Amino acid sequence: MADPTNVKSKILIVEEKQEEASAIESVLRGAGYANIHKVDKAEGLPTLEKQLKPDIIIVSPKISDADVVEVIQQLKKSMPADAYLPVLTMLGPDIPEDTRERVLSEAAKDFLTQPIQRFEVATRVAAYLEARALYLRMHKKRQLLEEQLSSRNRELENAQFELLERLAMVVEHRDDDTGKHVQRVSNISKLVAMDLGLPENEVMLIERAAPLHDVGKISIPDSILHKPGKMSPDEFEVMKTHTTMGAKLLSGGRSILMMMTEQIALGHHEKWDGSGYPLSLKEWAIPMAARIMAIADVFDALTHARPYKEAWPVEDVIAELNRLRGKHFDPTVVEAMMRVLEEHDVGELT
Repeated sequence: MADPTNVKSKILIVEEKQEEASAIESVLRGAGYANIHKVDKAEGLPTLEKQLKPDIIIVSPKISDADVVEVIQQLKKSMPADAYLPVLTMLGPDIPEDTRERVLSEAAKDFLTQPIQRFEVATRVAAYLEARALYLRMHKKRQLLEEQLSSRNRELENAQFELLERLAMVVEHRDDDTGKHVQRVSNISKLVAMDLGLPENEVMLIERAAPLHDVGKISIPDSILHKPGKMSPDEFEVMKTHTTMGAKLLSGGRSILMMMTEQIALGHHEKWDGSGYPLSLKEWAIPMAARIMAIADVFDALTHARPYKEAWPVEDVIAELNRLRGKHFDPTVVEAMMRVLEEHDVGELT
């Protein structure tokens, strides 16, 4: 008799001719199974299997041994590689060994030889349905656990981002009382990254990492950071250390976000022609996120007043960015920045 927990399992029987009476169906109904469907082997099996979503497939003994492998190959086309969907076949008593091996190697879980034995069929079907039910329970538990872990990871990532964002604002308030600089460069970096066609996840990471580009300024003395005039060579050397200090503060992180913030903090003053600092990186040796950050940072710095300068008109800033194409900036990034400026109200960016 069928296990009460599996009596409603959906059974698909592949027949030679669907309208003919099935000995297998008779055996299974006698064992208590009622959710039985029969299909002709010529009816487009992959499509039918997807529509019916059976718990077990039985290839009828009316199908010749030579056709069994073909039937299983058709079914296999729609069966997920990691799914546990039992396929039980009926083979003739004198079937060659190589045919048996092919049947089992294709997708069949097991085979029975004819003539069929009622008890053996019912017992074997019950065993595979129980295994299928166990697989589905385990799969559901695994999915639930993965969802819980994914939710937990998102919570941790959001908490990490919030902490980084607040750290960026603390640093920024030393250099910009409004704290808006980090928000502007974050937005500009996102738009440029989007224009460049970077993957959505990478765009999000750049947007979140950008505010930390100047985190190393926490180590710069106020006398240098707020100096109204031009820095001396020695003072500028101290200022340049904010890149390495920022990278040091952010180093050792295992998340992709932390690794990108480290890249940006270290590389946002590198230049396309290799004349930047701290490592004098050149062209594609500079991480893309740092190349994007470089132009966003300079654009915002030039369009806003600093202790040592007045704000530039936007037209002059655009001309300067184009002048530095291929020198300070990656030409491709400059082109993306120009498109962003054409497509967006400059007021939104400044």
